[in-house]
Amino acid sequence: MSARDSLIRDAVELDILANRLLGDELGAVLGRGGYGRRETISAALGRKMFRGTASARERALCALLDHFEPEHCLKSYAATFDRPRPPRARRSDNADDDLCEILWR
Repeated sequence: MSARDSLIRDAVELDILANRLLGDELGAVLGRGGYGRRETISAALGRKMFRGTASARERALCALLDHFEPEHCLKSYAATFDRPRPPRARRSDNADDDLCEILWR
């Protein structure tokens, strides 16, 4: 593993740790609920953006991150899925599966 890959992996793990430890505080500052899981803060923001439940502050933070990487929050959310693509014939009531379908088109 290169030094760059190791640094990126460590940064992601630190982001996940911060989300888990500061979940309540993030929810109080950015918007209600949805933090404290084993995912990056960007992935939590992306989930809330995808589901349409993001607060104004969360939308603003995603917009800021989009200046550095287009669709950053949604890409971070999509990266949390490590399951195979759902079959096309199956329609899911699960918004997470629907996101997988959209991103794999």
